Amino acid sequence: MPAADLADLAASDDPAVRLAAASGPNLPPAAADDLARHDDREIRLTVAANPALPQPGILRLLDDPDPRVAASAAGNPALPADAAARLIRAAR
Repeated sequence: MPAADLADLAASDDPAVRLAAASGPNLPPAAADDLARHDDREIRLTVAANPALPQPGILRLLDDPDPRVAASAAGNPALPADAAARLIRAAR
């Protein structure tokens, strides 16, 4: 789906539509960041794993109060290497 369409869906009033947009690989970075700040845990959980989410958003979600969201962000392929190394050291 084109990025502009995903941006429109991400701004929808319908939570199910926003949730669907959160996993879109062409989700524009600004829309992904907006969804990463959403009150809905499921939306944050979904967008946390999306490589379209800018690195500051991924790093912010590592500290999400929901451990599932934080784990999803930790598994994001766009997670910076230094942040991944910190997570590995902390897990030891």
